[in-house]
Amino acid sequence: MAKKKKKRNTMKNTQQQKKQQSNVPAILFFSISGVVIVAFLIFFAMNSGNDSTQNVANEEPLEYEFTYEGQPSIGDEDAPIKIAEFGDYSCSHCKDFHDVVYPEIKKDFIDTGKVQFFFINFPFIDDDSVNIAKGGEAVFAQNKDAFWDYHDLVYQQEQREEQWATNDVLTELVADNLPHIDADQFKEDLENNAQISAINEDLTIVKEAGITSTPTMFINGKEFKQWYDYKAVKEEIERLLENEEQ
Repeated sequence: MAKKKKKRNTMKNTQQQKKQQSNVPAILFFSISGVVIVAFLIFFAMNSGNDSTQNVANEEPLEYEFTYEGQPSIGDEDAPIKIAEFGDYSCSHCKDFHDVVYPEIKKDFIDTGKVQFFFINFPFIDDDSVNIAKGGEAVFAQNKDAFWDYHDLVYQQEQREEQWATNDVLTELVADNLPHIDADQFKEDLENNAQISAINEDLTIVKEAGITSTPTMFINGKEFKQWYDYKAVKEEIERLLENEEQ
């Protein structure tokens, strides 16, 4: 099991700037069809005043010793740079990252064998968060490569306030778009909560690493706060690649 290297509480202000991330409540409970999958406390510092954004920017990045075992990944397993994104499919900032920054990372570094990219679930916003995460794990259990097709597919759907990601809707999306996935088995897995243990494993990492918001990006085990700025991401990857060559 991965060992915790450093745990630190963080504070984020919600609904301010596109650069800021979605916050997790102080007490986090997940329930699926009446079955509680996890409940744990997350405490974080609450600072007041107009300097809160600057305070967040000055905080020391989290560090975590990942094993990456069992996580969906794309890219060369031998790539020197490992990027892990902690995301929630209902998070508008996660969608921004997926639509704007991730394609550039994929084109420049994943497709060229320099980065292996991982996605780790942190579904805390609503019922859709949890159900879509369950669906991702169900697809991954059948076909690891198809996970990324599912990942792209659900982000293509319109985000809305009311719940939309029901078992029937997700099953129809899979049946219509993912030919290598058995849609009947997918629906059965959703209804039976077959992948709850996989989501709980992700949430254990979230808790151990001290993560409180989405998206959170780690590059080679160290949090990179400027996930929203591809230029900054690119510069950091290139810096690490240069160090690898020395």
